[in-house]
Amino acid sequence: MDGEYKVALGAIALIVCCCTVVLIFVFIALWPQHELVAWSVLGLLVLVVLVLLIRSLNEMSLRRKRFDHRNETPLDAYGYPTILQEGQQPYYAGVRPGYRAQPHDGEGGSANGYE
Repeated sequence: MDGEYKVALGAIALIVCCCTVVLIFVFIALWPQHELVAWSVLGLLVLVVLVLLIRSLNEMSLRRKRFDHRNETPLDAYGYPTILQEGQQPYYAGVRPGYRAQPHDGEGGSANGYE
């Protein structure tokens, strides 16, 4: 196991143990209202799960999951993207003179002298 993974797992285990001890003391101290305390804890747990779910469903994360770079990025004749993001520079170091890209699906013709 990776060291960071072990530390994270240990921290999560420690947090769960501390929360369990606190909940036990709350139930002992408020035993006459144990039903109200149980519903409050359950509601708090549901609220935390909903907040984490909503936080993970933002537009950028959904776009990264849906976007298919192989099919949706327009490429030039050499196979490099034609639309660059702000701050990006075109990459031409690997292009050989006379190089032609392979045709995409549905495009006829030959590329690189192959039929």
